[in-house]
Amino acid sequence: MIRALFATCLTFAYVLLIGPPLLVYALLSGNARPVYRVGVWGCKLGVWLAGVRLEVHGLGKIPPARAVVFMANHQSNVDPPAVISILPPIRVLVRKEIFRVPILGRAMRRVGFIPVDRQNRERALRALDEAVESLQKGHSFLAYPEGTRSPDGRLLPFKKGVFVMAMRAQVPIVPVTVSGFTKIMRKGERAVHPGVVRITVHDPVPTAGLLSEDREVLIERVRRAIYSGLGDYEKYPETPPPAEVMAGLHGIASGGRHEVALRHGFRRSDVDGETVLYEHPRLGCLHTFGDGSWRFVAPDGAEAFGTGSRELGDHLAQCEGKLRRAPP
Repeated sequence: MIRALFATCLTFAYVLLIGPPLLVYALLSGNARPVYRVGVWGCKLGVWLAGVRLEVHGLGKIPPARAVVFMANHQSNVDPPAVISILPPIRVLVRKEIFRVPILGRAMRRVGFIPVDRQNRERALRALDEAVESLQKGHSFLAYPEGTRSPDGRLLPFKKGVFVMAMRAQVPIVPVTVSGFTKIMRKGERAVHPGVVRITVHDPVPTAGLLSEDREVLIERVRRAIYSGLGDYEKYPETPPPAEVMAGLHGIASGGRHEVALRHGFRRSDVDGETVLYEHPRLGCLHTFGDGSWRFVAPDGAEAFGTGSRELGDHLAQCEGKLRRAPP
């Protein structure tokens, strides 16, 4: 309790001392970057004062020079500043109540953080619209799909709004797992316990070309990535997702072949591990495999093989052209 009070007081003293002159500078110059940098230093200071040591993995997986949505699980009040301190410049969807904190609230607005009113659906949707516009301008975001802190470190159900945001902006989602933070500061507690925690950045999950009906599959894909980085004591017994979800996961993981198949009128008919079978009433059968390759079998038995979604799209377009030119 004393450590938490000490860390909080010193961090707020830092904000009160440095914040006002920087806000004035940002207002006069239009440059908010120094405000953000000082905020990140404040996050690092608070984490250090709390006696928390970070073990970070996977920073090299962050796509360079493009907007993404970082999606992290949420275990305590300590993990947001810890995650912000290790990521490149980001904006955050934040509960509107936090914006009432003097100086801090103004600073967050200045650097592009967006308040979310979770009690008002219309305002919450407007906040998502604002975030989509910001993403399309090249600004990355940090979002928490659980919407609140987990009481025991285990994943809570994911809310759909932030996934819709990423799909509308057509930017990748980078899953981030925080692990061990409930041992540092459990939900509902005020005491901070020193210790080592782990932050894991996972491979980006693409959203390009996904439609609204792919949303559940996308959510499952991100959930499984975040889940994989949790400690054993933070995991539930795994329940395999249904076959249609696994098929969709295969489609997303294989670089868009699933979307290409659906676009040309194919329908999934079977799933066997990492192999998915698609059928078309006139074009034939398509097999996609977990290594990124595919095999196409025409009605006359002719076969074609290839790799990737672009080559598949070109081949299916050629088949459609031959079908149109064929005599009735």
